[in-house]
Amino acid sequence: MHLYNGTVHANLERLFGEGVGFAISHLRLGYESFFVLAGFFLARTFQEAEGRRIASKKLLLRRSIRLLVPYWVALALVYLDRWLPNILLGRSNPLPSIAALAAQAACIQDLVGVPSISAVFWSMAVVIQAFFIWAVVFWVLRKVAYKFNFRDKEGWVDSCTMALMGVFWCTSLILAWVHLGAEWKLPETMKFISLGAACAWVADARLKQVWLIAAILVTLVLVPSLPLGQAARVVASLATAAALMVLASGYQLPKILPIRVLEWIGVRSYSLYLTHAMVGYRVLNLSNHIENSGPYLALELLALAIICAIAFGNLFYWLVEVPTLRLSRAVLYRF
Repeated sequence: MHLYNGTVHANLERLFGEGVGFAISHLRLGYESFFVLAGFFLARTFQEAEGRRIASKKLLLRRSIRLLVPYWVALALVYLDRWLPNILLGRSNPLPSIAALAAQAACIQDLVGVPSISAVFWSMAVVIQAFFIWAVVFWVLRKVAYKFNFRDKEGWVDSCTMALMGVFWCTSLILAWVHLGAEWKLPETMKFISLGAACAWVADARLKQVWLIAAILVTLVLVPSLPLGQAARVVASLATAAALMVLASGYQLPKILPIRVLEWIGVRSYSLYLTHAMVGYRVLNLSNHIENSGPYLALELLALAIICAIAFGNLFYWLVEVPTLRLSRAVLYRF
């Protein structure tokens, strides 16, 4: 979607018509599927098996190495992508201040009203915020459980977490329904994160299916009253949740070539996510230097942008993500 709506969007719309642009913008799995997946893995990350506790500080360190280090490298690359043309070619690309960069590095740009330097970084900030808030809530609940020596400590922590997630889900749906906009993105995306968490809890038999079914039915009832963009996001999130439940039940996808390609991309999805906008936009901007560029050239540039984004994402994966993944795995947080 980011690349289709980039520099060559007008020519692509002339070639395909408005319908394709509408489908790419509204009828595809976008950031909402990313949040559903994040909620699923967050719920499993903070799951304590009987006899095996989670060391909160080590968990924070492990996830920070795994997620934040590649994010910081990508942030630096995007800054260099803007700064170097200013120095070498005399361009006047706007550059964020040091304070704005620090806010983005800390993943709080939406809280302080700083626009993201890349079109995709806001969603990463939301996931990091959700992770740290969940970690704090988990730490507090477990402290209370052990202080008062509850009989089923893990069950009590689970129940309180699920109740809080239910409150967050309701609040997020209400915010979407009353069409309230806000700088802080986390509240409006909690309906997706909590849906993913519920899928994990149901798959692990920690939550009764009736609660997930009820949540889905309530969501579907509200869909017709939501703005088009919100409604499309909600429906896509439900589709993602359905796919998660099928895969969590043990279903194996056939090992055909398209599935293998998707698996290859999936392994590198974080690197592709962090870098595709920077690389893709740079390729698409070549149209600004070509006279009489038409819709067919726009299509060729779009294909080239996708190829270059995948190639660079793969390079980023091997040079940045794989080393940080190995380093993070050395930090054991269950004991």
